[in-house]
Amino acid sequence: MVALILSALFQAQIPADTYGKTESQILAMGPQKWYDFFTAKAGESTYAMSNAYGIYGDVAAKRNDRLFAVNTSHTRQIKKVGKAVVEFGSDMVALGSAITGGGTMWGPIGSSSYAEAQDVIYSLLRPPKPKGHNIVRASEVQKLLQSVPGLLKSNRDLLTPEQQKQSESDYKDTLKTFDKLCQLLSTMSPNDKSAVFGFCREKAKLLDIAAP
Repeated sequence: MVALILSALFQAQIPADTYGKTESQILAMGPQKWYDFFTAKAGESTYAMSNAYGIYGDVAAKRNDRLFAVNTSHTRQIKKVGKAVVEFGSDMVALGSAITGGGTMWGPIGSSSYAEAQDVIYSLLRPPKPKGHNIVRASEVQKLLQSVPGLLKSNRDLLTPEQQKQSESDYKDTLKTFDKLCQLLSTMSPNDKSAVFGFCREKAKLLDIAAP
């Protein structure tokens, strides 16, 4: 439930000022160039940084929804995977926030995760790609997740009992979401698996911020 609430918060504030850029132009820029453009206009407050990534994520999600309108078994499968990808990203942000006791930095981090997730989903919807050379596997993500209990123990004295309980709950949610993702990806191509696991690996690395 926490992850779903966070996912909604990461989206852009509507109506959003895109400083004259159309949705097509925003997508063509990509998340980083769009972020740089937007914050150059709006400033680099926590709100502006969150909104920059949120706008890109919302526009990218609309693009994906148009592709999902072609209702096939393939798109239905990717839609399920996509939902779990977004959920995993927000789970990791919730976990990182809980371990560190919160903080405004998690707003932009969460919005960035939402935007990146939409691009990962789009990569699954595009035509087949050449076989990649650097395949990311589930085991790489699992190894990072296995470090969480030790991290929770190290940070125990920094958290209130309520924060400790929340972080343990968020960790369980994260493991469940990742297990779901692995099941959904079982019949997909190595390249598609790698795209998703690569995203998950980078989100799991967010916990480096929480390391004591």
